[in-house]
Amino acid sequence: IAAALRISRSIYLPIKKLHDVTTTIAREDLEPLVTSDNVDEITELGMSFNIMVGKVRELLAAKMQEQENLKKAELRVLQAQINPHFLYNTLDTIIWMVESKRTAQVVDLVRALSRFFRISLSKGEDWITIGEEFEHVSSYLAIQKIRYRDILDYQIDVDETILSATILKLTLQPLVENALYHGIKN
Repeated sequence: IAAALRISRSIYLPIKKLHDVTTTIAREDLEPLVTSDNVDEITELGMSFNIMVGKVRELLAAKMQEQENLKKAELRVLQAQINPHFLYNTLDTIIWMVESKRTAQVVDLVRALSRFFRISLSKGEDWITIGEEFEHVSSYLAIQKIRYRDILDYQIDVDETILSATILKLTLQPLVENALYHGIKN
């Protein structure tokens, strides 16, 4: 009986260990690995399982990196689409103002445009503070106020306790631009 118990245990324990590890991994915890001091088929199965788990980890990491790169590329495409039309319209406004000899307003407009693009570019960073994002929106609205003189009035209210929090760059400005476009259109 003792020999049968020992043989049974030597078969059962490695299988139980493999079962426990696979159950843990099935719960999306890819850290546990099968270990054993024995040299048998169950141990070989466990080692093959470890290799498979390692490959799954690598694939998941590559997939996450690929998704992050895709999101960054989509953001850059969106940012590239936003700026050209706005820049062309603003430059047309500057030309019109220079031709009308409104130099004081040209200085204000160029200053606002400079601030706008400084934040848009923000040294290649995708995340900026909410304070910087509101400065970006303020520059955008200052430019539009000059362009639309009498038909645009705005007020920005923000809780100062959130200004140091970070936000994805160019999150608010497209929303403000859309609201402005539809507000002026209607």
